[in-house]
Amino acid sequence: MRGAQKPLCLLLVATASLAALYLHLWAPKGPPSIDLRRPSPQHLLPPPLPPPARSYPHVPFRLKEEVME
Repeated sequence: MRGAQKPLCLLLVATASLAALYLHLWAPKGPPSIDLRRPSPQHLLPPPLPPPARSYPHVPFRLKEEVME
């Protein structure tokens, strides 16, 4: 009877170790970390538009400074 206890004990230890490893890998992780810092605005804005072409010189127009900024 003593000879059968040692292999059984090793089998139980190996099974428990594998079960613990499986549960550790399977357990859901917390939410991923999110960077809340905003990127600089230059990366978000498209390149500035070229000045308007004067193809219609008889049509008056004004550029608003609020829109240009």
